[in-house]
Formats: sequence, C-alpha cells, structure tokens
Amino acid sequence: MMLKLLLWSLLSGCVSATTMDLKTGDNLTLNCSSYCISNIVETDSGFYRCVYKIADEKSCSMYRVSISDVPPTKTPAPAPIPVIVIAAVTGLIVVIAIIFTLCVIPKVKKRMRSGESEAQMHNIYEVMSRN
Repeated sequence: MMLKLLLWSLLSGCVSATTMDLKTGDNLTLNCSSYCISNIVETDSGFYRCVYKIADEKSCSMYRVSISDVPPTKTPAPAPIPVIVIAAVTGLIVVIAIIFTLCVIPKVKKRMRSGESEAQMHNIYEVMSRN
C-alpha cells in the first residue's frame, strides 16, 4: 500500500514542508541525533519533538508528520471502438458489395453467353478433301 507523507519541520525558527511517497513498512528518519520511525503506517501521524544537547547548547526540533493512504493508480482501459465507426465500416462494405453485384456480375454473364456460342461453332467442322 502506498502512503503519502507530509512532513512539517521547525528547525532553528524556519518552517519547511516536505512531501514524499512511501510504502507501508518503510522507515522514516527525522533530523535528530537518532530518531527513526520504523515500519511506518498511517497511525504514525502526529507531532514529534527532538531535543538534544551538544556541549552546553540545547537544541530543539519540532516535526508534524501527516501520513495518508494513497489509492493505487489505475491505467485507463483502452477506449472501445465507437459504434459509429463500426456502422460506417459495415455500411461501406455493403455499398462495395452492391456495386460489385451490379457492375461485375452482368459482365461475367455476357462473357459466358458469348463463350457458349463460340463453343457451339467448334463442334461444327468441314471435311476439306479433294475428290
């Protein structure tokens, strides 16, 4: 599960905000001497204060951690072919079939008829011999 982390920090009087994506169970280390939130989940949201002392100087850092669930992104499904395109292609095929029927088939019939008369003439022959 993906989590969105919004981290507000107050360091030396300056406020800064950081946003990042994490997975459930990731670790978050705050800018302290050694403060780490292990296996981060949504319930880890809240205020965190880091106080540490170096020599005689005391330093304090404030953090507000806000973690929210990020829904997984889905890739959009390919758009279906519109009905209009399917109808147009089907109509075009029908028109081509009608044109083919009206133009080509009569020519074929005409050739077949002329071929029949030639075939009948081939059956007739003359004997060409000298007597």
